[in-house]
Amino acid sequence: MEKTRAPFKGREIHATPVCESDHSLSFFPSLPCLRKRGVYSADKEKSTSGCQKNGGRHHALFPGIFTTFCPHGICYGFEVMECAESPNRPFTFLKTRFERAPEIIIYDNTCNLHQYALNRDPVFFSHTRMVVDGLHWDNHTACAIGYKGLDYPFIRRINTQIVEQNNAKLKKLKSSLSYMTPAHFLMSLKFFLWHCNFTLKRCSQSGRNNTC
Repeated sequence: MEKTRAPFKGREIHATPVCESDHSLSFFPSLPCLRKRGVYSADKEKSTSGCQKNGGRHHALFPGIFTTFCPHGICYGFEVMECAESPNRPFTFLKTRFERAPEIIIYDNTCNLHQYALNRDPVFFSHTRMVVDGLHWDNHTACAIGYKGLDYPFIRRINTQIVEQNNAKLKKLKSSLSYMTPAHFLMSLKFFLWHCNFTLKRCSQSGRNNTC
């Protein structure tokens, strides 16, 4: 037990410089960049996790869009991924845009993210519970049962598949977004996600959540 507590004792959150500017291909209006990610000794080490998330990509296009949502389904914003998604993506998002790490993180690759985060800044994430969403849990055959989100009653009340549902909507725009100029791409995506948020909020206020 003492060995598991050791990384959190007598240590402070890894301090990094303040952000001078935000990423040009990201848009998080309510979560501006607060600090830089930082460089860690673990960045030079190869991951030893037995659980892998692989994905293909187009030879000439960016791999995709990284989006984040609140428990009510409102999209906080997005970032265009310049390389294949890995635990570094959510780690960098959380470390650079939050004063304190969220208490709950629901993510399809949580097992790897948790290891990745604790190997870099364990104090920052010391009060964070990370779980796998309901849709992807069955794909995790070697993960601890503690990562199964739907085993927690308070998480069952959350739509843990909101990201995948949103991705299904975004796929309808793929053919048009893929070949836009960066400026038009960002403008179109901002408007689309704003419309999704507006529609969800309007439906919630009218009590028609299941029909929106």
